[in-house]
Amino acid sequence: MPFADEYDGDLFLFDLDTAELTRITDDDDGHDRWPHFSGDGEWIYWRRSVYEGEGMEWESTDSLVRIHSNLLDPFETVIGDGVPGRIEVAWPQASW
Repeated sequence: MPFADEYDGDLFLFDLDTAELTRITDDDDGHDRWPHFSGDGEWIYWRRSVYEGEGMEWESTDSLVRIHSNLLDPFETVIGDGVPGRIEVAWPQASW
């Protein structure tokens, strides 16, 4: 089960069978949140927001990012080219 640490903006994967916690992202390049598995379970997708500026003068650049669920390959940007603005993604309904 993937989840986000809202304080640091990093992502983790928690294995329900082994109770093992694995960090997916560990960088200062952006605030990562809203991780979801793809429907086939092959990929983990999330939203990455990069904030630039100071105080009230800032803007965010959003991207949709993914990594293979085996966590062996580096993550890649699927949507987003560094242009400020919003990315609208229709996330699938999750059932637990």
